[in-house]
Amino acid sequence: MSVADEVLVAIGRENQTSFFTKLVPRSVPVLKDRMREKSPLVGIVTGFQAMKSQYSLVLSCDTPFAKESVLESLFERAAESDAAIPRWPNGDLEPLQSVYRVRGALRAARLALSQHGFRNVDMIKRLDKVVFVPVQEIEQLDSALLTFFNVNTPRDLRRAEVIYPFDR
Repeated sequence: MSVADEVLVAIGRENQTSFFTKLVPRSVPVLKDRMREKSPLVGIVTGFQAMKSQYSLVLSCDTPFAKESVLESLFERAAESDAAIPRWPNGDLEPLQSVYRVRGALRAARLALSQHGFRNVDMIKRLDKVVFVPVQEIEQLDSALLTFFNVNTPRDLRRAEVIYPFDR
């Protein structure tokens, strides 16, 4: 996948840097969170602090089927905004499959964390201009919406192996 020019991996504070550096190309920095709190928002701040790019795709490590066309579309939708965030019909957001303007999002995330807001939505509500992308639009690029498929449990892993059989 070549959606972004700059790639980095943010991990928790645990001493697992050597484990993760074995999993990614040498050119990809693996950054350890500096804050004690455990939260995806802390990882986002870690990544944003190191980014040189104006916009950043935030993508969680447990979404193996993110479609390149969806991610490129989110970059396009984020232009001139602080973020492009997929939104489900019920209002739920997908902040870990979104594109953010780094400078504004970093400011909003730091402000949220300073006020004990550790949820991604705590950052999002502090952004000035957010484009909420209806999931129905994304479905035109990813009919099965596999971009949002998370592998969190052994059952999810079995489903993922059916979607994309791995050589054993």
